[in-house]
Parts: sequence; structure tokens; C-alpha cells
Amino acid sequence: MVYLIIFLNIFRFIGLENSPPGFYVDEAAGAVQAICIWEGGTDFYGNFLPLFSPGVSDAFYTPAYLYGAALWSGIFGNSIYAFRAFIVFISCSTTLVFYLWVKNISTRKVALFAALSASIMPWSFHFSRIAWDPPVGIFFLVAALWACYQFRRPTLIALLFSIAAYSYSPLRISIPILLIFLPGIGKREKILISIWGLVFAIPLLMQMQIPEFSARSELLALWGNYPSNQYNSLSAWELIIVGFKQFFSHLNIQFLFLSGDQNIRHSIQYFGELSWLDLFAIIVGIIFIFNALIRNKYNFFSSQEKKILLIALLGIAANILPAALANQGAPHALRSIGCWPFYALLTGCILDILGRWISSKVVSIIAYAISLIFFSLFSWKYFIEYPRTANKNFLLDSTKINQAYELITNQKMLCKDVPKDEKPKLPNELLKIKLNKPILFASKDYGAEHFLGINWEAQESWGIWSKPDGATLNFFNVPKNSKSITLSLRALISPIHPRQFIEIRANGGEPQSFTLERFDSNNIEFNLNGLKVDPEQKLEIQFFSKNAISPIDAGISKDDDRLLGIGLVSATFK
Repeated sequence: MVYLIIFLNIFRFIGLENSPPGFYVDEAAGAVQAICIWEGGTDFYGNFLPLFSPGVSDAFYTPAYLYGAALWSGIFGNSIYAFRAFIVFISCSTTLVFYLWVKNISTRKVALFAALSASIMPWSFHFSRIAWDPPVGIFFLVAALWACYQFRRPTLIALLFSIAAYSYSPLRISIPILLIFLPGIGKREKILISIWGLVFAIPLLMQMQIPEFSARSELLALWGNYPSNQYNSLSAWELIIVGFKQFFSHLNIQFLFLSGDQNIRHSIQYFGELSWLDLFAIIVGIIFIFNALIRNKYNFFSSQEKKILLIALLGIAANILPAALANQGAPHALRSIGCWPFYALLTGCILDILGRWISSKVVSIIAYAISLIFFSLFSWKYFIEYPRTANKNFLLDSTKINQAYELITNQKMLCKDVPKDEKPKLPNELLKIKLNKPILFASKDYGAEHFLGINWEAQESWGIWSKPDGATLNFFNVPKNSKSITLSLRALISPIHPRQFIEIRANGGEPQSFTLERFDSNNIEFNLNGLKVDPEQKLEIQFFSKNAISPIDAGISKDDDRLLGIGLVSATFK
């Protein structure tokens, strides 16, 4: 069986440039980020040694994938085959570590059956051939589970769990659940792992405060209050019911055994996410349970087997939950990708128990036969039919980061010379103002990225200067109960120019006048009373400077002759 498992994993390297067909948007953008980092230490958008790099459609590429793929491409090249081979290598390594983990918590026979299941399972096989980061997260998840029972070092375990959480966002939900309920790990050890995990997660937690980074999660949340969410008008109880329905949709026969994920990029449609070997094991498991119930043999499973089965079922449930909490795409194979090791563990355990009933040798022969028949049929469909049926689903789009892959690989351009578009910005429906939370306008800050209108000067580290007349701010999704805006401003105040007079208007209404008498820390309150604030309408704020002056004329600078209005530092809705 060992040689068959090795062959099946090596087989994953075959035809990577042909099936899946093309090179998908997410693959190309991630490849470009890795190439740029290897080339000069900065990503496509010029960020030096980034923790995360933006891609397409609110996606971000994660550190283990970025730097792993950068090193891999530096050694093996920038072809489609090379980038996909990196993920195949990661997935084969996952199977090896998975085997070692199962062997540690059970027996070699269970581990071999489980590794065989993992090697032919469509859920594992297909996603191992697409150049993206979810499989990297699964590798570190399995490595962390192995470390839990092999090394028993909380720092190492926490580090591996943390890298998994960095690598794929759904694991940030499933990992804490696994850690809390994982059998065989002491309470003190779990506390230490949790503490170290929080320490290692500090950069991630800081990153999650950036609205652009969290945009995708907010848009996909089942409870999200956005137009794109079909459930945004439901009550809490109704949302719970939807969550349960979506959870159990991941356990239906169609998804698991017949056609898999409805998205053709996630499943070849001819088979479910699990193999016939898993189907055989699950049917046998149901027979075991039914037999135990009718015979009142509740001790049919040994304590060790109960532990393995508990881990398997816990892992499946924990990894379905993130997918069930999304407002679209259920059942979703990618968001629940963490399930496959636990399904393979379940299969391995049941097949080993079956060996007690009949014969271990007979069970091995049955497993061989089912695996070879299934994988032969699956491979035929995967390599012959799937490239034709999915051809239009793995194409690049017209964004410059995707075009850059063609320019770098085919025209041999350097990353620094490739034309670039702006960094991806936050979708308008997520530009939601929060009361009492300052919006900052310093360089690269949230406000500077999204709310500046016309007539502003160049961005500066502390904020931005306006031109004398008609500088505008455009706010979206302003809360209905907003009463005022507190503005923190600078002004060109000096002995020559002791006061700055400004007027501010909202949506072209009556102006409100203010006098600024300090260079910095001018905090004024612009009243919104009398203005009907509608979250679905844009709120435009205009600034007019009555006695604008240049830094030269104010005696502040010797060479800056720009006529400047106000210096905008922050705005806070109250």
C-alpha cells in the first residue's frame, strides 16, 4: 500500500499546465506577487517584504504562500507548471505529515488507509493542483495536529496553528474550535497554546483592523448588513436556521458523492468531493452503528477508536462551520477545505475496524480495488473531459496585475517596469462610517484612500492640504443618527497671518463659518442638524478659505508658493 500511496501522490505532478485549464485570476495575481518579491523584495504594488499582498476581488495573499512561492519560483521558474507544482509539493507533504499524525494517534494500518483515502480524494486532489494558498493552510493545520501529539511543545504547536490561520481565513474559525475540544490534550497545555497563539497572531489581528483587508469577510458574513447579502433582512433566529441549513448542505449526498461543489472551479462535476473508498467506509460505519444500536453493544468501539472517531467528526464539523456562516455559495468546497483530512481519518479508522470483522488482508484488497477503479475513472474525466468543460472558467481578467504575469513571463519584463494600476480599494458598500471613530487622512490611511474628492494638494504624512476653494469630501453610508462632524485641522497661522477664516457646506447647503487661530490642533464641530442624513446617499462636504495664503507669504517657507486652504488631519462623526 505504501508504494501505491507514493505513486498516487507523484501522479499529482502530471499535466499541471493542462488540467485545470488556463491560469485563473487568483493564480496569476499570486504568481505576480511572488515573482516581484523574489525580484526585488517588494510586491507588485511596491510594499517592501509585505505580510500580506493584495490580489483581485478583495483577495489577499498570505505570507507562507507568498514567500514559499517566491523561493520556489526563484529555483524552478515562473511557468504555470512551476507555480502549481509548488502547491502539489505542499499537498504531498501534507499527506506525509497526515500519515505521521494518524500513525501517532492510532496504528500504522489506520494511517495507511487514511493516507490512501487522502491520496485519491477529489477534495484533496483537485485543490492541490491550483496555485493558491488554502492548501498551505491545510499543511500547517495538519502539522499542528501532529505536533500536538508528537512533540507536546505549546510554543511550536501555537506557531503552526497560527501560520495555518494566517494562510486561510476560514481556519481562523475552525482552529479555536478544534483546540478547545481536541481530546488527549490537557487543559493547561491548551491554555499555553492559546496564549502563545494570541502572541503569534498579533500582526494578523492588527492587519484585520485595516478595512480593505477585512472587506471580503464583511461582505460574505451571513449577518452582514449589505445589499449583496440576500439574508440581510432576517432576524437573528432566522439567520440561525439558515446557518444550520447551510451547515447540513455540506453533508448531502449530492455534494459529497455525486457532483461536488456547484462551482466548476472547485469540482469537476462528475464526482463528489469524496471518493468511492470514503463512500464504502461511511456505509460500513453506518452499518456498525446500526448493529450496535439494535444489539445494545455500546462498547463496540475501543476507547482508542472512539478517540479517533471523535477527532474526525470534530474536525469535519469545525471546518464546515466557516462555510456555513457565509451568505453565498453553500455548500462550498474551498471554504470547507479543512474537512478532507478528517474525512480521510474517518475512512482509515472505519476500514481498520472492518478488518476486525472479516480480515485485514481482505479489507486491504477491497480498498485497493475500489481505489484503483475510482481513481482510474476520476483521472480519465479529470484529464480528458474537465479541461474542455472548464476551459472558460480559468481565464485571466483584464486587471494589470494579471496582465503583468504575461508581460513578465512572455515578454521578459521586470516587475518594476510593468504598468501598474492602483491598489485595490474598498467596495463602496463597505465604506460605512462609524460614530465616534476618527477617519484619518494621513498618507495611506483609510480616509485618504476613500473619501477625498476634488481640489486637494499632494498627500503628506500627517494629512493633506486643500486648495483655497471647493475642496470636497465624499462620505458614504453615514449613520442616520449623525449630528455633527468634528474636524481636526491645520492652518497657515503665523505672526503675519494670525487667523484663517473658512466656510464649510454640506450637500451645497447653507455655509457654517469658523476661525482657526492655531497652526495645529484646530478642532471644530460642523453641525449636521437640519440636514437629512440618508445612509444610501452620498454626503458631500465642501471647504472654502476666505483669506488663503501661501507658506512663503505667511513667513513659514522660503520656496513653497502654493495658495493653501486648510490642512485636514481627521474627521469624526458624532
